Amino acid sequence: MIESLQNLAAADQPDAALLLLGCDLEAAMQAEETLPASASSELASASERVWRAIRAISALEAQTDSGLLVKAKAVARAYAELAAFEDDDAGADQRALASLVRDVLAGRKMAA
Repeated sequence: MIESLQNLAAADQPDAALLLLGCDLEAAMQAEETLPASASSELASASERVWRAIRAISALEAQTDSGLLVKAKAVARAYAELAAFEDDDAGADQRALASLVRDVLAGRKMAA
């Protein structure tokens, strides 16, 4: 996904900054996932990088479908596990958000 976002961002298009932030988020998430639990300071640094990217993505307005996908990925990561919304105690707003993000991300998979 990083390469396709970089290619889109390289083109003159309205969501270039958002797509580059999506690349940062993907790279940070990959780095975070590869670190062992024993590497606590490195994990903390990687986690901060993930959250910094999510905050920056949240501050921008998506103008294209590709930008919207980046924002959906950020929401999915911010909530970490959309399955957490599946229990009966989750509010309707949380279930609706989880459903929307799942649908947007599923659309990305179908179009790719």
